[in-house]
Amino acid sequence: MEDEAAPVTSVEPPQIKIGDHDDPDASFRHTTAYAAQVIALDMAWQMLTEAIAESTESGQTWLVVVMGSRGFALGENGLIGGTDSRLTSAQLHVPWLMRFPDGRRKLVRSHTLVSHLDLLPTLLAAEEFADDKASPADGMSVLDASDSAALADRQVHFSATDNAVAIRTPDWCFRTSRRGVPNGDASRDAHGEASIESGLFVLPDDRWEANDVSKLCPDVIEELEGRIDATFRQLSGEVSIGPMEKRE
Repeated sequence: MEDEAAPVTSVEPPQIKIGDHDDPDASFRHTTAYAAQVIALDMAWQMLTEAIAESTESGQTWLVVVMGSRGFALGENGLIGGTDSRLTSAQLHVPWLMRFPDGRRKLVRSHTLVSHLDLLPTLLAAEEFADDKASPADGMSVLDASDSAALADRQVHFSATDNAVAIRTPDWCFRTSRRGVPNGDASRDAHGEASIESGLFVLPDDRWEANDVSKLCPDVIEELEGRIDATFRQLSGEVSIGPMEKRE
């Protein structure tokens, strides 16, 4: 339609902050451009799968992995593109797709907490590669039965930058811009005082972290803050961390 905002035409990744009084169509213009990029990616993926199918007929087999390096914000939290130091799901939630040559695990989706560290052990397990001389990996395979059980028991996914920290469990996401982060730089309010931006979100229902329930669950925040403090102490070699309490 003529009165609709046109998509942006630049191919340079944006880094734009959106305020309450900014153009409301800014996010829409970048979202439509992003959708066009996804269509182009789908076409490239189809070309790849067709090439794989042709090579498979000649006896070759392929294990195909598609994984994102990080997320791309489209205005959900006042930011388009760029790097969000608040460690939101738009920044950290990335796709990880695997296509096996024997067709196993078709349409299977895992809800366990995983990270990029799990990619190497998973590839080694997929190829049934076992070598005592191989370098140890920090992650765990998502394929091996024993490792899958360990992944199911993984209670915490921990992320941190110089000025923010986020902790995710199967039930909660809590992120804060300063508390628990040594030498972190807090944001400043109108009077120049250091402020702490925090949020608590219910998982997996609130996957995009839109509904902050921190005022309703102070006990959960206290527990997760203690977990954050314990994690930093563990990283410094001061203390070990026990399992988190399971909440219904």
